[in-house]
Amino acid sequence: MHSSIGRWFEAQVRPMLVAHYALDLPRVQACYAAAADSLADEPDPDLRAAKRLRLECYRVIVLDVLGQADEASAAYRAVLADCAADQPGEYSRAMAATVRLLMRLHADCRGTQELTRGELQRLADAVPEEDRGPNYWQELACWAFAHDEPALLEDAYSFFTTSRGADMADFMFCRLRLMHHMLAGEATPATVLEAIGRVELRVQLEDFQRMLLPAIEERGLLTPLVQAALNTKHAELKA
Repeated sequence: MHSSIGRWFEAQVRPMLVAHYALDLPRVQACYAAAADSLADEPDPDLRAAKRLRLECYRVIVLDVLGQADEASAAYRAVLADCAADQPGEYSRAMAATVRLLMRLHADCRGTQELTRGELQRLADAVPEEDRGPNYWQELACWAFAHDEPALLEDAYSFFTTSRGADMADFMFCRLRLMHHMLAGEATPATVLEAIGRVELRVQLEDFQRMLLPAIEERGLLTPLVQAALNTKHAELKA
């Protein structure tokens, strides 16, 4: 990825994610509008297209999480159409491949469009090696857990245990470790409690309950102590 895309993301898109974590929809919309307006300052058509694809990808995810289903659905279809269109250069072509994969993984996770193993392999193969970073592996890990694909989840876990950066939040890593242990049959209530203890935001707790709680219960890990920890975390975040 071109360095200017990363700098632009931190300056223009990160505020939208902060508003998302605060569940502040009006602020999300204002930050999105500001980020979209900033694209006019990029003179290179290739970089401008790459930045726009990345912005729209995150917008779909945020709208979905904040319950704006109709708007998210329309934005999702538009992003996939943009990804399928001709791009002006190498950076936007690489971004289109990455965003197409992330959008399909997200839709599968939300239950809005299934992604088969064959489709996943085809889309993942199109993503350049240098663009297979933390976001790529986190989303693949979630798909692997939901579809009981331990080998793929092991690949994601290996990436983070060897390449974990400072921006890899404790909760995200603990969630990944819990998924890894559950598919390997090695999870214990203590592993679950550690992941719950790392939750700091309501969106993280909602994500945990939607993605992991059914599997935790199915494996007999929802002990009274784990349930008490969930109740306490609910109360803390509500306060």
